[in-house]
Amino acid sequence: MHQNNLPIIIYRARDNHEFTDFAFVCGNTRFQVHKVIICSQSKVFHKACTGPYKESTTNEIDLSEFSVDHVKWLIDFLYTGAYLIPEDSDLDDHIYMFAMGDMYNIEPLAEYAAWKFRCELSDVEMLEEVLALIPLIYNSTPDHRHELREELVKFLRSPSPGIKAEMKTRGWYDEMAAECPEFIKDLLFSYLELSDDWSFLSHLQNVTGTQKHTIRIREQVDDSICDARVKQYTGWLDVGNQHLFFWYFESKTAPKTDPLVLWLTGGPGGSSMLGLLQELGPCLINEHGNGTVHNPYGWNENANYIFVDQPASVGFSYLDDGEPIPSNSFVAAESMHKFLQLFVSQVFPDLAKRPFHISGESYGGHYIPVLGATIVAQNSLYPKRPQVNLESVLIGNGYVSPLDTHFGYWETLCTTNPGVDKPIFNSTRCDSMAANLPRCLDLARVCYEHPDHAICGAAGKVCWDGVISWYDGESGTGGNRNRFDITRPCESGDDLCYKQAGLIEKYLNTQKVFDALGVPSAVTNYSIYAMDVEVAFSLGYDQEISTQSQILYLLDHDIDVLMYQGNLDLACNTAGNLRWSNSMPWKGQPEYVAQRQRSWGAGGDEFGWYKEVKIKMGETDKKTTFAFVTVDGAGHMVPQDKPKEGLELVNRWLKKRTFNK
Repeated sequence: MHQNNLPIIIYRARDNHEFTDFAFVCGNTRFQVHKVIICSQSKVFHKACTGPYKESTTNEIDLSEFSVDHVKWLIDFLYTGAYLIPEDSDLDDHIYMFAMGDMYNIEPLAEYAAWKFRCELSDVEMLEEVLALIPLIYNSTPDHRHELREELVKFLRSPSPGIKAEMKTRGWYDEMAAECPEFIKDLLFSYLELSDDWSFLSHLQNVTGTQKHTIRIREQVDDSICDARVKQYTGWLDVGNQHLFFWYFESKTAPKTDPLVLWLTGGPGGSSMLGLLQELGPCLINEHGNGTVHNPYGWNENANYIFVDQPASVGFSYLDDGEPIPSNSFVAAESMHKFLQLFVSQVFPDLAKRPFHISGESYGGHYIPVLGATIVAQNSLYPKRPQVNLESVLIGNGYVSPLDTHFGYWETLCTTNPGVDKPIFNSTRCDSMAANLPRCLDLARVCYEHPDHAICGAAGKVCWDGVISWYDGESGTGGNRNRFDITRPCESGDDLCYKQAGLIEKYLNTQKVFDALGVPSAVTNYSIYAMDVEVAFSLGYDQEISTQSQILYLLDHDIDVLMYQGNLDLACNTAGNLRWSNSMPWKGQPEYVAQRQRSWGAGGDEFGWYKEVKIKMGETDKKTTFAFVTVDGAGHMVPQDKPKEGLELVNRWLKKRTFNK
């Protein structure tokens, strides 16, 4: 079984019950499941399946204390990492899902349910609804689980104007003191513990008339901090307890009609200001790190472009004290989707009907497919909520399939296929890598199937020692090699390898920039890379999975997909990305695999090669495009290495969706 097919096979197996070997029983309803899926995520289920209990012989467990819907959503989470409930559902559902996560020792489920509860609690407009939740939470969660209890306290400490008025006219304190005295105690203690920041947040919330979302935006009326030569806006959108920083630039050509494009730098943990000021923004950092210069090849030539630091705690974005750092692409996508809904419905409503595209690079190969799939699903599930008009995604040197990226190391370093005169490695190193690669891939597949720290740690060590470290161990802090461009040395002595990164960090930390942006006191220092986010994503196994299935989902829903590659990159190499794209099981696969590589360029110059398929995927007459395009002489960051070619690439995609002459 090819590892890239695994997420798709699991998704389909859940629906058609292939190879199931266990069952969840809820009243008269049986749900067939797979032990390998449920036991790898729950110690309780693992013991039930393997210990001296009746469940290990009957191969079923009774979950009848929960509703059929709750059990169904539990299964959805175990198979996909998320659950979706109907728009008209009650907050009670998230409380029960939290309780299930705690009861069955599925901590990611508890965290996810708490996050969903927090987001939707802020939409409640009647005090009666909130009061009904209090005894339910205190009766269904153990004393050591404070998450939902604290959210109730925070909500009633800084209520919306409507609820605040109700609180003044009702004797609800006495009523709740009799029914749930523990809540009253927690509420009283909170007045001793909460910092002055809450009064500031409360003020913002009252000004905007909503507790859940606030908007802080300012126009940069001149080009003093970014020589963009177009209108530009900066600010923060507060999505619950997450505060996402953005920098928005109007199109150079037709801002009132051009599409909106989002840029996400990878990492995980990389600030999108790297993409803005080092690669494709309308301004770039100057050589001294004390200002910017205009970029004639900025990608906002025919598009309104927005750069967002995400997930929260990256760059200028931040979390409220005590908030957990997002630990996977799915949680990050939920927040970004809400951000986009706000941005096109409240901040710039004239953008609501425009075509929308997501672009990015590197770990954007995880961020972008998951965010795109979230948008498509949410648009369909909640048609009355603000719609994000997604048309396509553009992924540059994307980290989509870890296993295929590992596989591509040999071809990138041991052949001339990347466009080098001779292989980077000699035959001795190449023979050693080739000998070690099969075991690396075998163990990595086991990690895919059993995401356990011990298993994945062992797989990571084998792949590092036998394949990756031959080059990466001599890159960045480990030596002079540059894994983002195999023909260039590492310039900075750190893992980013480009001196511009340090200059950007230095510049954005100046008082001039802080004052111009209106950086809040919660942000004391700008960092171009958030290591704590990388660690959180690693612990959440996000870096171990493939997002090929999300790309397939986008194609199935008529979203065009562009994969573009700088051929000199090793970190997210062309060989690996071509491998998973060839293996993707979709309607256009036969044509895509059979298609030869054709050259593309402009003005008589060849820029690289491409493969593209246009095919009807749905019931409409629209043909969906999947394109794989390379740029010769470019590394990991195509817009920086080949600015003219990069601009031609993005303009051609946004205007025509084809690289065919």
